[in-house]
Amino acid sequence: LWQQGPLSLALAGGKLVARLSNREIAGQDVAPGTWVHAAVTLGGGKAVLYQGGAAVAQVEAATPAIDGPVRIGEGFSGQVDEVSVAGTVR
Repeated sequence: LWQQGPLSLALAGGKLVARLSNREIAGQDVAPGTWVHAAVTLGGGKAVLYQGGAAVAQVEAATPAIDGPVRIGEGFSGQVDEVSVAGTVR
């Protein structure tokens, strides 16, 4: 769904999954044909995956530099409505 540097957000096996370098954060199932709000925050020594506005998983993780080109929708069949990237945890 989205990738920049060591951070990515994808669907894998029907679940929302965030990857940060060698760490993986698995969310809940996403039913085919449904809309879901997904977010990842990095800060305070942890990475948190949000699904539907609620934190569903987290791991301890240092915050690496997130830079380089942004890839959106690569390998995804469906619609991506909005993408937002912020420099602060909201």
